[in-house]
Amino acid sequence: MPRFGQNAEAHSLQFWLLAAFLVVVFLTGGGSRTDIASLAILRPAPVVACALACFTIRRAHLVQHKATLMGFAAIASVALIHLLPLPPAIWHSLSGRDEVFAIDALVGIKGAWRPLTLAPMNGWHALVSLCAPLAVLLFGIQLSREDLYRLLPLIIGLASFSGFLGLLQAVGSVDGPLYFYRITNFGSAVGLFANRNHAATLLACLFPMLTVLAVTAQGSADMQYRRRITAAVIGVVLVPLVLVTGSRAGLVNSLIALAGSALIY
Repeated sequence: MPRFGQNAEAHSLQFWLLAAFLVVVFLTGGGSRTDIASLAILRPAPVVACALACFTIRRAHLVQHKATLMGFAAIASVALIHLLPLPPAIWHSLSGRDEVFAIDALVGIKGAWRPLTLAPMNGWHALVSLCAPLAVLLFGIQLSREDLYRLLPLIIGLASFSGFLGLLQAVGSVDGPLYFYRITNFGSAVGLFANRNHAATLLACLFPMLTVLAVTAQGSADMQYRRRITAAVIGVVLVPLVLVTGSRAGLVNSLIALAGSALIY
C-alpha cells in the first residue's frame, strides 16, 4: 500500500486537472434541482473536463479498467432508456399513465411517441449530470496509485470545510447568508449542499478516508504520530457535526462508515 510522505515523482497533469475539477464541483454542485444558478458553471465544466481527459487517456487505461467503465456505461444506459421514445401502445400500457391518456383523448392527440419518463427535462438533467462522475472516472483511471492516495487530503479538506460551514450555519441565523441555495434545509447544517442528507453522507464518507490517511502515514515517527493524531481529532469532531445536520440517513451511514473504518484499520 502506498505511504503518505514517501518520496515520489511530481504530480501528473491529470492529477492537477482532477484536483481543480473536484474543487469546482464542491463549490457549485451542492444542489440537485434543475433551476439552481450554479448549473451555469456545473454543466459545461464536466464536459470540458471529459474532453481534456480524452486527450490524455490511453488505450491501456481503458483496457485495464474495462469492468469499471462498463459498470458506468450500464448506469448511463438506465438514464438513457428513460429518454427513448416509446410506441403509444407500450407507453399507455405502463402504470401511472391513465391521466395522460385521458388528456390525450380529450384534446385529440393520437399516436404520439413519448419517452418512458413523465418529466423529460428532468430525465435529460439526470443524464447530463453523469458527465461529472464520468470526468472523475476518466481522470482517475489515468492516475498512479500514489496520486490517487494523494487526492485524499484534498477531499478530506473540502469535506471538512463543508462540515465547518455547516456548524456556522447551525449556530447562526436560520436563513442567514451562509446558505447558498434558495431552496434548502434552512436551520440545518447543510454546509456546501442544499440538502442535509447529502451533507451528512459526505461527512460519513470521511471516516474511512481518515483511517486510510492515518494507517498509510510514512516518514519519521514524529510525523506519523502527528498525522494519526490529526486524523483522530478530525474523526472525533465529525461525530457532532453529523449529529448537528439532523440527518437520520447520515447517522446510519456514519455507523456503517465507522464499522468499515475498523475493518480498514
